[in-house]
Amino acid sequence: MTPMSAITLDSSLARAIRTTQSWRRRVTARPRAVRVIVDTVDWLMRAVSHVRRNRRYLTVTKLANIAVINLQFAMKRERVIGLPYRMKIESTNICNTNCQLCPTGQGLAGRAKGKMSRERYERLIDQLGRYLYALDLSMWGDPLIVPDIYHMIRYAHDRGIWTYVSSNLHALKPEKGQCEALVRSGLDVLTVSLHGATQGTFAIYQPGKDFEATVEKLRSILAARRRLKSTTPAIQLNFVVTRHNEHEVERFGAFADELGCKTVFSNPSLNTRFLDRDEDLEPLELTKAALTERTAAHLDQWLPRDERYVVEPYKLMRRYGQILWMSDDQAAFCFSPSVNVIPAITS
Repeated sequence: MTPMSAITLDSSLARAIRTTQSWRRRVTARPRAVRVIVDTVDWLMRAVSHVRRNRRYLTVTKLANIAVINLQFAMKRERVIGLPYRMKIESTNICNTNCQLCPTGQGLAGRAKGKMSRERYERLIDQLGRYLYALDLSMWGDPLIVPDIYHMIRYAHDRGIWTYVSSNLHALKPEKGQCEALVRSGLDVLTVSLHGATQGTFAIYQPGKDFEATVEKLRSILAARRRLKSTTPAIQLNFVVTRHNEHEVERFGAFADELGCKTVFSNPSLNTRFLDRDEDLEPLELTKAALTERTAAHLDQWLPRDERYVVEPYKLMRRYGQILWMSDDQAAFCFSPSVNVIPAITS
C-alpha cells in the first residue's frame, strides 16, 4: 500500500480536490474566463461530494439555505441572508496530551481553559439546527474530556445533523461503558490521532503516552460497534507525516487496514509563528539572524523528506527563512543573512 493510495473517508472529495488543484496550477496564467470555469467545476465537485456524504441529513430547508448563501458568496455580497450550514463548536480547549506541533500541547498561553456548558450548547443547536447539516465538536482540546460530550453528540444527531469528533482517546474509559456511549450517541465520524505505528514514533509526537493502551481503546470502540450492530462511527486514523515517522507510512496504512479503519495522512503544521515567542507569548526579542536559524532548525527537525507532505510555504521557508503571506496572495520574505534582496512573489 503506497501512501498516496491510502483510503480516506472522503476519498471522492479528496480526488475531486486533487484534480481541480492540478487544473488550477495549470491555468494560473490563462485568461480569467478559464480560471472562472475551473473554479466553478471545483465548487460543483465539492458540492456533489458533500451532498453525497450528508444526504441522510439534508432537507429542502437546508439545501435552500446552502444555495442562497453560496450564491451570495459568488456575487460577493457584503450583507448575507441565511444562516450557517456547517459549524465547528469547541466543546473544550483543554487537552490531556502534549503533541509536539500543537500550541495547546506545548502549553502556550492563550484563552482561559474551560468546557462548553450543556445549556449553552443546546441553545446554539436549537437556534441553528434547522439549517445545520454538519457539526465538528473538535478544536484546540480533546472532546472526550467533556463529561457531556455523548449527550452533545446525540442532541445534534437527533436534530438531523452530521457529527464529527477528533480525539487522542486518552480520556476514554471503556470500563465505564464509554465506548458503547460513543456508538449510541450517533456520532458519524471519529478521527483518532495516532501519528505513529509503533511506540517509538508515537512517543516522539506524544511524549509519555502509551501506544498500545491507545490502540486497545480503539479496539474496544470497534468491538462496541460490532456488539451494537452499528455502522457508525466510521473511524479514521490520523497520521501527521514528519521527519520522525515518515518511514512508517506504509506500515500505518497496513495497520489501519487490519483494524478496518480508514487513514488520513496529513501535512505537518509547524506553527512557526510562535518561534519568536515564549510560553506566555511574549516576544523573545530575537535578531533576524537568530530567528532565521531557529526556524531552519525547526523545519529540519520536523519536515519530512518526502515533499508530497510538505506544503509550499515551508518549501519557501527552507530557502528564505520566515515568510508572510500578503492579502493579495503574494509572499513577502524576511531577510536572511545570506540573501541581500528577496522580492515578493506571486504564489
